[in-house]
Amino acid sequence: MGDPAGIGPEIAASAFANKTLTDICKPLLIGNSFAMKEAIRISSLKLELNRIAEVSQARFELGIVDMLEIDANRDEVNQIRFGKISPQA
Repeated sequence: MGDPAGIGPEIAASAFANKTLTDICKPLLIGNSFAMKEAIRISSLKLELNRIAEVSQARFELGIVDMLEIDANRDEVNQIRFGKISPQA
């Protein structure tokens, strides 16, 4: 996913909305679901976020973002703003 405040989440959202991705691989995103939810909202894409704790829970379907959540301090995550440089990101 890259920097949660950068363009990485939006690029990931666009990729998960593209059928070619699920045709050629079983995509799994590792990152922060708060940032990904924002990217999906900003991109106006019809995607469902599937937060998983282990790979066996992934659905690997078009329109589903299977995301392995990385642990993060919730207060720091809430301070992240898209397009803004921050130490939390």
